[in-house]
Amino acid sequence: MPLLSQIEIRAMQVQQEALRSARESVVEVLEVRFQEVPEEIADTINSIEYVAFLKQSHWQAIVIGSLVYCDRTSKCGDFLRRNKYFCGFISVC
Repeated sequence: MPLLSQIEIRAMQVQQEALRSARESVVEVLEVRFQEVPEEIADTINSIEYVAFLKQSHWQAIVIGSLVYCDRTSKCGDFLRRNKYFCGFISVC
């Protein structure tokens, strides 16, 4: 098993911090705008592993008109299950 250099370890730490910060930013905007974020939406956001997608989601969270909560039995819930990185606060129903 190869050992990681200090530079590689630091790069991984920076990436993890960027992900954490981007996730928090999206959830924070939703909380400020809508007071409460359903756990399913927060969990979806916290499972995203692409900073670029989180940045796009942050912008979307700022401009959306309403927070859409789709339960797992709805047509929208099926869409969310099939699209792992889709943030559920955008209306697709």
